[in-house]
Parts: sequence; structure tokens; C-alpha cells
Amino acid sequence: MIFNETSKRQYLKTIDRTLKQRLLFIFNLPMIDTPIIKPLYCTYDSNWFVPEYFHNNDSLVYWLTDTTLINVDTITFAVKYKTFFGTDSFNVKTDTLFSRLKAKTEKTIKRGKKENNEIAEKIPSLNITLNTKNIEKNLNSSLLFISETPIKYIDTSKISLFNIKDSVEKNIKFKFKKEDMRNFSVYYKWEENNQYKIIVEPKAFTDMYNINNNDTLQLQFNTPKRENFGTLKLNIKNSFCPYIIQLLTEKENVERQYFSNKDETIKFEFIGPSTYLLKIIFDTNNNKKWDTGNYLKHIQPEKVIYYNEKITIRANWDLEIDWDLNKTK
Repeated sequence: MIFNETSKRQYLKTIDRTLKQRLLFIFNLPMIDTPIIKPLYCTYDSNWFVPEYFHNNDSLVYWLTDTTLINVDTITFAVKYKTFFGTDSFNVKTDTLFSRLKAKTEKTIKRGKKENNEIAEKIPSLNITLNTKNIEKNLNSSLLFISETPIKYIDTSKISLFNIKDSVEKNIKFKFKKEDMRNFSVYYKWEENNQYKIIVEPKAFTDMYNINNNDTLQLQFNTPKRENFGTLKLNIKNSFCPYIIQLLTEKENVERQYFSNKDETIKFEFIGPSTYLLKIIFDTNNNKKWDTGNYLKHIQPEKVIYYNEKITIRANWDLEIDWDLNKTK
């Protein structure tokens, strides 16, 4: 049995600052606990940041709210965090690091001329991007808005979605959902082999720094034909603990993933025709990831089992498989 030790000494790798309002603290391992971070050699408000956490927990972002810190090019920090000491105890370590704002070219807009010299005025604008890749492969997915900075307010009256048929645009209603502080989704019962268009008007989004999107954002996209994809129905029987089902490509890249703790039928739709592997992780601690174990603590890695055959998905075809987990014990 191979163990990947997660008890090696943790340390803070770097502090990245590509935006003046954003500090990215990157650790070499997932954090044991939330670190205590304080600026040094300067005065600042007690509520000087808004945190943003990530799923893998090996980094975190502080969005600065204190204008003094935002306008300083270099900031020194004391970062206090827990790290393993020996094999079964923790130690508190404090690192002192500085972060320097990386140079970035800012967008300028020409406002006019004076005495034959062009005057360039910097106009701050919120950067919003749209991601339609999921919809173009899977009708059950959503259209994703991604903001460069945390969003404070959204005016959904300035967001319009259209269904286009025979060159006629029909305005349709949709559901809007906040996924986290920077990601938002548009949900709709997408029809197959259809054309859609979304328009985002200026000032639809306002971030925590009161900056708006200044430009109109427009995107047209097509949904796939259902007949070009296959469906997998996986009947899980005799489950005995939480588990993670993964549909993998032959190179073992995760194509689809599903979490559960009961017997049920898992349905993966809109799968591209190809050969796949099925993998189950027995997620005994129910943290929705595979844990490697710890040799010194006598903790075994979480058990992983592959389905005994490769899965062939064909276009416009349903494949149904029974998987009895009792037989994996």
C-alpha cells in the first residue's frame, strides 16, 4: 500500500498581488486551520479585508477594503498558521513576508483634445466574462458569469436572454443564482439544437469597490443535439458508506463526478461517444475527496475500486449498468 504523507511540514509559499485590491496567499499544503494575517508597519481599519476561500483549501484570497493598504505598492505581513510538529501534534508558525504590486497596463479611453495634445483618462471598468462551454456540451448545465472582483449588486433587469428561431429573437425568462462571491449562473430549460443570445447592459454588475461593467456584453451560442451524445444509467446497490462516483476518460481525466451516501440510480447525460472508465472512492470521512492516509498514524488511504470493464458510450444510446458495492468489500 502506497501512502502520500500529508503530515509533512507546511509553509507559506508566496503572496501574489496582481490586482491592487487582491492578495493571494498560497500554501504548499491544504491549511489545517484559518491563518491569522496582519499587516505590519502601517495603520489600517479593523475590517481591512473580505476573505475568499477555495475548495482545495491550499490558498485563500484577501480582498482589501482599507484604502490605505490598497494604495500602497508594498505591504509586509505577519502570517500565523498551524503546521504539523512531529507525527501527531501541531505547532504554530509565524512567517513574515512582503507583497509588492505587480505592474499591470491599465485601459485608457481618450476623452478629447486640448491644445492639440490628446488627454487620456483612466476609466475603471469591471471585467465580466461569460462561459458557455458547459451548455454547448450538456443541456443540464448553466451559463456562467465570472467576475474579476467580488460582486456587491446585480441589476438583473439589465440582463436579457433570447431564444432565436428562424431569425426571430424571443425574450425568455431565466433563473439567476449566486454560486459564490464572483461566480453567478443563468439557469434555463435549454432546448436541444437551438440558438440563444444573452445581452448584458452597462451597469448590470457592481462590485464591492462600486465599479461597474461599462461596456455591453453580448454572446450568441448554440445548444447540442441530444442524438450526438449517449447516456449512462448507473444503478448503485448495497452502499455502506459515503462514496464518490467518477466517470473517467481512458487517460483518467474526470469527465463527470457524483457524490452520494445511498443506493440510487445515477444518470450521466450528454456524454461524448468514447470509451470510459468507472471509478468509486469510498469517502469514509464524507469530505468529498480522496484522502491518502498516514503511515505513521496507521490511517489507510480511502479505498478506490474500478469497475471491472471499460464503458463504451455510443451516440443516441442509453447504457445501463448495475454495480453491487457488496462485491467490492
